[in-house]
Amino acid sequence: MQDSLVTIAINIFSARNLPKADPTGLSDPYIILTYTSLKEGELIKKRKKTETIKESLSPTWNNSFVLKNVASESILTFNCFDWDNAFKFSSDDFLGKFKIMVERIPINKKVVWRVPLMDSMKSAGDLMFCTYAIPSTSFVQTQKKMLLGNVILTIEEMDTPLYVCRYQNRLDVNIQKTKGFINEKEKIPVYAQVSVGKQILETTVWKKKGDPFWNSTFSFSFKNANNINIQIKDWKMVRTNTTLGSVTVNLFDIPDNQLVTKEVPIKGGNGTLCCSFYITKYQMIDKILPIECEIEDDGDDWCKQNIQPFESFTDECNPKGIIDSKCKGGYHFELSKDDIGSLLNEDVPIFNENYFEKPIEEGIIPSVNKRAFYNTVKTSTGPILIVVGDEVGGLKKAVVISQFGTVKTYVKDIRDIDSEIMNVYGLKKEQVKMKECGKEIWSKLIEYESRNRRPAYKFGLVVATQGQKFEQQFLSNTTTSPLCQEFFNLIGKTIVLKGYNGYRGGLDVQNNTTGTHSIVSSFKGIDIMFHVSTMLQHEANDEQHLAKKRHIGNDVCVIIFKETNNKKDDEIDLNSFITQFNHVFIIVSPVVIKGVPLYRVCVCCKSAVQGFLPHFPPEKYFPRDRSFVDWLLCKTINGERASLESPQFIKSQRVAQKGLLEVIISNIMN
Repeated sequence: MQDSLVTIAINIFSARNLPKADPTGLSDPYIILTYTSLKEGELIKKRKKTETIKESLSPTWNNSFVLKNVASESILTFNCFDWDNAFKFSSDDFLGKFKIMVERIPINKKVVWRVPLMDSMKSAGDLMFCTYAIPSTSFVQTQKKMLLGNVILTIEEMDTPLYVCRYQNRLDVNIQKTKGFINEKEKIPVYAQVSVGKQILETTVWKKKGDPFWNSTFSFSFKNANNINIQIKDWKMVRTNTTLGSVTVNLFDIPDNQLVTKEVPIKGGNGTLCCSFYITKYQMIDKILPIECEIEDDGDDWCKQNIQPFESFTDECNPKGIIDSKCKGGYHFELSKDDIGSLLNEDVPIFNENYFEKPIEEGIIPSVNKRAFYNTVKTSTGPILIVVGDEVGGLKKAVVISQFGTVKTYVKDIRDIDSEIMNVYGLKKEQVKMKECGKEIWSKLIEYESRNRRPAYKFGLVVATQGQKFEQQFLSNTTTSPLCQEFFNLIGKTIVLKGYNGYRGGLDVQNNTTGTHSIVSSFKGIDIMFHVSTMLQHEANDEQHLAKKRHIGNDVCVIIFKETNNKKDDEIDLNSFITQFNHVFIIVSPVVIKGVPLYRVCVCCKSAVQGFLPHFPPEKYFPRDRSFVDWLLCKTINGERASLESPQFIKSQRVAQKGLLEVIISNIMN
């Protein structure tokens, strides 16, 4: 583990064109940076916070930090918030975020990043920061000042252009002013909204008399967009803002790599808009976003990566009466929607139907002219393959395969595959030499891809009665109450194990050695087997309940049905679950509010696990019906997916992936 730790000096410098969160048309922005660090042998979630800049949409923080012992498999998440007030009558507004895998940050090299902030796949301005990373094994405390000196920005570096997605062009737009749009004696608060495809950015609000002078610069990345749409709107503190005029500029009228200044008539209003444009074609761009940061481009479903959407916990949840307070340091808790600091779009499904779950089998195999290549040079990245399909719109679909997963991308030509591998993994030219595979590779890749998909899940299902606090007490239960049986009947179907032909989740379906019955369920075509504590084989002489722990202790997610008196002596001690595998506990308690039977839920995640969909409902409680079951199953499945992306699991997964790929390449070479 020590070999994979890095220490990162980081300067969170500035942001541009942030959303307006306050009635004044401004925001009070600050950044919270979260990451996973090793402390005393345990991976824990840590955070750094910048100062708050009052009343600004383009703040400069220039705050520097040293992040020690950061796990290279973890993710740096920058969350931008608007500070509301010191009395906290309401939570701070989320403005946007950016995430990058730590392993994408170069070692022993200063890098200045200007990256897009996003809010539920919508543009939210851009963020500039600087990094300098070194292996933790070579860092000593006396180097801290020198390390921070490496992330001081020069005047030239402050003009760093926006990083964009591969094969996307960069568009810089300057909205300067209007002429003859507003009478010089009138005072109308106005701002301009600029949109390219789904990306929307806005100027500040002009609040003086006469024509506005914004002089605001925006950067967009695009591939398929045709027009730049600019709307001039009035600013109202409460009511909906009204469009006073608009301008449309055709992107095809702007030559590449040439500054174009225009004075365009304003439709629906008087006068003209003065603006300028500069397009940089993708062939000329060297500031490329890492693949996991890429922005969704209009109409391009191929480049959507199959990455679990994560969120950030606020860490302000108080699970008093449910969880013992001594567990709070090692867990995040979620009791309501307010416990998530960066809310994702609730429309994001568990499996996004717009991208390929099986990109090789469904995206490349049907191609007439498909080809596959492997890297003949051994590197620390391990085995690398790339498969290329037919041309679509001047580009060829491609999938890059390694121990780090599969990455969907494009190549312009077969001759570009070496440079594409270098871009994705940050390799040097001498580290990449691709050789074509024979036809036998395709069946092996389909098998490899199928093994990495999860058509079924197993979860722990534990029964805890009133007055029970510890795992040993929970596992001693062999019977269920009427309330518990009602929950069992709702969540799934009780089956006889002997002779069962479905997904068995490691249970014995021949000799009854793991019990005679269990509960199964399904969600969106995914089979689920529950390891039910009251149904697993109970051995009276086994005081440690090892037979039950053998299954529940190896489940990543555990649902605990807890009948409680809501007092401290009835709080669950999560530390009593001594296992390396349990990462998410979902505690369900039956309650009655104003005569209505409901469920209260508390989601508890180890600190290395990031937040995940779906959200809690606004009312915080759930009806005892099928809608709750769908929410619970989706939450549990996504909980396991989120856990498997945490450093503890991801490293072992990569070792397994590397072994499988080495076998495939070895067979090709022989």
